[in-house]
Amino acid sequence: MSVSYESYRTIFNGCFNISFGYPRADTCSKCDELIANISHCDSKLEITPSDAETLKEKTTLQTEKELHQRKAEMFYVRKRAARERAKVDKSTLAVAFDFQQELHVPNLTTNDVFYRRHFSVHSFNVHELGGDNVYIYAYDETTRKRGFDDVAPMLHHFIQTYCPGEVKHLELFCNSCRRQNKNFTFFRFLYGQVYLWNRFDSVRVSFPVRGHSYMECDRDFAFINKKVPAELPSEWYAEFRSARRS
Repeated sequence: MSVSYESYRTIFNGCFNISFGYPRADTCSKCDELIANISHCDSKLEITPSDAETLKEKTTLQTEKELHQRKAEMFYVRKRAARERAKVDKSTLAVAFDFQQELHVPNLTTNDVFYRRHFSVHSFNVHELGGDNVYIYAYDETTRKRGFDDVAPMLHHFIQTYCPGEVKHLELFCNSCRRQNKNFTFFRFLYGQVYLWNRFDSVRVSFPVRGHSYMECDRDFAFINKKVPAELPSEWYAEFRSARRS
């Protein structure tokens, strides 16, 4: 029986409990260290199986690894719960935000370009978890940088422009970079949203364990073609506007 692509997609996505993982090139250094140390203990136990000190060390490492991974998983548990709340409760908005890895112009393969000074283009992604709406703030290095003084104005613009007035509870998910999110300026901005301007009744920020910060923003960045032969920042901006899920 032949069916259309849309019918196949609807059935595949709605009737099967199948998920696909994302290949990771930036694995957690803590996990890698613990796995390597446990493997080292296993190698020692192959030679002396009854070595009490090695057995104790392995048990300690396994416990530490399990605790580390449980803490890491809690970030994703909170994010999933926030997504579900935002879908059914109009007074709640859950968003994830992050900077993309720096893009450059000119982005050409010519060998002369490789050795020249590149001009940086920054992009800041805000992803609504409840509705999967994506907003990208793009600018070049002459406009702003990527620090805490740059994150707050973009979030303020997002709140003023795209956040419905009925939203009273804001849940934010971001990485633990002190230069961007985990600092006094950022939390002073959020404090003002609740206690000075009375925009929200509550704001909750969740930070992941270092090395376990994969978010929807990373998935959005994957739709941007990094090989675009951009010679001007405007050509990157055009790529952002044309990027879509297949």
